[in-house]
Amino acid sequence: MYLTIDKDHPSLLHTVQYGQSWMYSIGDAAIVHCFTQNGQYYKVRLGLDKNKDEVHGFYADPGTFIAIETAENNGVGFSKISTELPDGNDGAIYVPRKDKLLQLFPAQRDIIERFSVKE
Repeated sequence: MYLTIDKDHPSLLHTVQYGQSWMYSIGDAAIVHCFTQNGQYYKVRLGLDKNKDEVHGFYADPGTFIAIETAENNGVGFSKISTELPDGNDGAIYVPRKDKLLQLFPAQRDIIERFSVKE
């Protein structure tokens, strides 16, 4: 599965049933926006530059909705992000309802609007 994070192919908010690791591999840094089932929002900057508070990889909790975008910081223009899914996973991807996310995360309206599937 390939995921592009350039301006012409934006990532959308989605999740899978189980926890997964997202790992920056090569190219530009990426920002992962995370919306948890218990109403918490946080973002993680994936990359190799610790001076910019980037981490090489992290684990998302099960049921966390995520959206990934480029950090546009070094001009390489390509990022490879790998995910690990547990054995036996059916591979289903879930898309949240935009209205429910806006109720739970009003302070992140701009992010939700940008990454939600248009209704």
